[in-house]
Formats: sequence, C-alpha cells, structure tokens
Amino acid sequence: MRKVSAICREKRDEIEAKFPPLNRFLTGYDLKNAYNPEQDTFDIGRVLCGAEGSLGFIAEAKLNITPIPKARTLVNIKYDSFDSALRSAPVMVEANALSVETVDSRVLNLAREDIVWNTVKDLLTDVPGKEMLGINLVEFAGNDVQEVADQVASLCKRLDTLVEEGGQGVIGYQVCTELASINKIYNMRKKAVGLLGATKGAAKPVAFTEDTCVPPENLADFIVEFRALLDSHKLDYGMFGHVDAGVLHVRPALDLCDPKQELLMKTLSDDVVALVAKYGGLMWGEHGKGFRSEYGPAFFGESLFNELRKVKAAFDPQNRMNPGKICTPIDSTDELVKVDGEKRGAYDRQIPVTTRDSFKQAMECNGNGLCFNYDTSSPMCPSMKISYDRRHSPKGRAGIVREWLRLLAEQGVDPVTMEKELMESTPSVRQIFARFKNTWLAKKDDYDFSHEVMEAMNGCLACKACATQCPIKVDVPSFRSRFINLYYSRYQRPVKDYLVANIETMLLGWRKPGAGKCGYPA
Repeated sequence: MRKVSAICREKRDEIEAKFPPLNRFLTGYDLKNAYNPEQDTFDIGRVLCGAEGSLGFIAEAKLNITPIPKARTLVNIKYDSFDSALRSAPVMVEANALSVETVDSRVLNLAREDIVWNTVKDLLTDVPGKEMLGINLVEFAGNDVQEVADQVASLCKRLDTLVEEGGQGVIGYQVCTELASINKIYNMRKKAVGLLGATKGAAKPVAFTEDTCVPPENLADFIVEFRALLDSHKLDYGMFGHVDAGVLHVRPALDLCDPKQELLMKTLSDDVVALVAKYGGLMWGEHGKGFRSEYGPAFFGESLFNELRKVKAAFDPQNRMNPGKICTPIDSTDELVKVDGEKRGAYDRQIPVTTRDSFKQAMECNGNGLCFNYDTSSPMCPSMKISYDRRHSPKGRAGIVREWLRLLAEQGVDPVTMEKELMESTPSVRQIFARFKNTWLAKKDDYDFSHEVMEAMNGCLACKACATQCPIKVDVPSFRSRFINLYYSRYQRPVKDYLVANIETMLLGWRKPGAGKCGYPA
C-alpha cells in the first residue's frame, strides 16, 4: 500500500497528463483517482476494485449505498438515424440527465423479433411515415420531484421544437414515469448482448472491441470511422451503450472456427486501438482489459506502464494472480496475454462441421451468462438456482457438451452417425454384455468424461425455460436427450428407466377380464 501511495504522489503530474478526462474510470490500478491531492488522502480500494483479480482477493467490503431516488422519468427519443442519436447525446447530457443510453437500428430490429418487444412496443411506438433507426434513453432522477419534472418539461419543450422543424434527426419521443415501464425499457436494452448473439449463421458477435471509451463530444465522429472500418470488411454488427460516458459496446460478428477470421480479429483490434487513440480515448471504458492488456504500454507510455508493473510487483511478485492480465511484475520476463492467443474457437474447430451444425443448440452459446440468475420470479433454470452450481446452468451444460463433442472427435467418433445406427438396429447380445461390463466391471481408475457430462445433465428438469428465456435460445433438453441416448449405448440404464418405459404394457397386463384397453368395461 505504501508503494502504491508513493507512486500516486510522485508521478501525479505524469498521471494527470496521461489519463484522459473521462467520467468512466480506467479499469485496473486506478492511480488517477486513488490519490486525492486536495485532501491528501489515498484510497486503496480504488486500486483493487478494477484490478481484475491480479492484485489480491477482497474477502470483505463496506459499500456506500446510493439512496433510491424518489422521482424517476425516462424520455425515449426516436431518431431517423443512429448518427443523429449519437450527435444529439451531448445536448441530452447538458440537460442534466442522469444517464443517456443509446441503441442502434440493428439491435432494435432484433428486439422486434424477440418476445421482449411485446413488453415495450407500447413504449416505443413507430412514428407514422418515419423509420425509427436509433433511440436515446434519457433518464432524469432525484429526490426533488418538482425539479425532476421541470428538467423533463424543459427537454420535452426542446424536443417538440426539433420534431416540428425536423432538427437533429428527432422524429418523436415518449415519456415513461412509471417504474414498471422504465424497467421494461431497460430490460430490452439489457438484452441487447443476447439479441446480437442470436444472429443466424456461423459468425457470432465477439467482444474484442467491447467497451471503447472516447470523450462524448468525439463519439459520433469516432463511430463514423469505426463503422467504415467494419463495413470495409463486410462484417455484421450492432451498437449500443452509454453515450453520456462515451462508452459504446460493439461486437463484430466473426466465425472464430475459421482461422482467417481469427487473424482478422487481431487486425481489426489493432486498427480500433489506433482509432481510439486518435480520438483521445481508451480501449477499456467499462469491462476491463483482459485479453487486450497488450495495448497497455501503447496507451500509458513506457514510463507510466512501468509504474503499473511496480504496483503489480508489490502485490504479486511471483505473478500468480491472473497472470498476464493488465501487466506483469517489473522484474518478470512473463508476457501479457494477447488478442491472438488461444481462444475457444481453437477447440470448437476440432469438432467436425456436421457435428457442430447438428448440436448448434449447445455450440451457439456465447457465454453471456444471463442464466446465472437467482431471481425467484424468473423461470430461467431452476436447477441452477437450487444447486448454486454453474455446471447446472444452460451455459455450463452447453460448455460441457461442447468439450464432450471435441473429445469424441479426437477419438474419431461421430455422434450423429452413432445416433442413426442406434435408431436402425437392435442391440446385440455382445453390445448388451459390453454395457454391463462398462457399468459394473470397470476399473476405478478408468476415467470417462461422459460421467461428468451425465452428472450435469441429470440435474436438468427438462422444463425448457432456457429455450425461451435465453436470448441465444440455448435448448438444454434437446441436446441433453441426445447425449443420454448415446451415453446409455455404452452404459447400462437404471431399472427405473425400464419400469417407466413399460408402465403401460404392465398396467394393461393387469387389467381385469372383460375390461377394455383403458381398463374400463368394454
């Protein structure tokens, strides 16, 4: 702590000059805000809270809770283009709005095709004769009800003028004052990640340019060039984010099972880094550096980056905690993780294309984690809620099945062909004996990954809530049934399975003489 405090004080001028004046604090070793020169105080929490687990574990924390405001109002402003929505955002910030969220036409169109649109269609109605290609969600909140009402009235008066004159691309707006309506709108915005991930085809949105952050006044010009860059590679993408903070979430769609597209990811990443630097921003406005840590030296400069490495050395000299993330200890020769490092696609491409296509309900999981949900009012995956074990979530089950498919491919086994053979043939005596042997006579040290998959699948209730609640529509019961079918071609089924399968036959065999097929008198 003394080491970090000394760096914050001694390098204050350099830190002030290098860290951009953004209202989203730099993730990881927040040297700029850890030290308050006016009060001459140092807050170690500022250093730890963005460190991505690379400095230490936080076992206990005392939080300052912000009181829930007494008044909240959301103004949903509609635009004829996404560029218009971005360019008018600074005006919304000047209106003393608490936050300004933006959504582009791509996300809006995907939301229209999802069940979530039924909850917001009355709050985002179409404007006759106009096409809504972007929206800004402007929220006002506070404890003074009248002050909030005045702020909303002032903005609405200005919007009425813009709608009449056709200025700044504003084509209409709606005001939400009920908390339930506000939450519905934000739920639609929150679902944007999943909606984009549900795109058809092998190319899926990848979060390697996830939360670029530039000064809000530069955001529109930055996005124009950003779009041109992605369009030049004919990529599909959607955009949404926090325009009041200059943070935009952009996930270009790439097929990382294709080695060429994986190389393109690195090329695009380098180009976006240069573009962000051009507009005075950062690559990490919100979600952390992670695999983008390699760009740290370019943004901070060698001198300041070495100070970050000294901080790392003071906390974790042996580089054991999340190694390669953010930076490495000053005396270490270890490398930072890189964008072109090994990714999930390197494993998925080991699975044959026909198998990937057949098991797409598992393969298409993008890891958004919406199923890590303990909300009792949500139907999503009750088995995960009860077990508190993420292996029993749709994401966990999809991941474990993907690894199972990869291991089968490694052994030259095609599960699709096996399924056809099982459907077209009756088990031989030899196969039945082999199942008995594998189940009851196997050695204790014989490892089979299938048992781990079976453990995860056994907890599934087959309620199919995931098929509707997951934005990617990961359908666990569909691939669960297929796995269990193949699993029991190698291992013996429990007796209860045979009992349930033959329950009707046994009941019919026990019916009284003269009874009909349903057990009633003929």
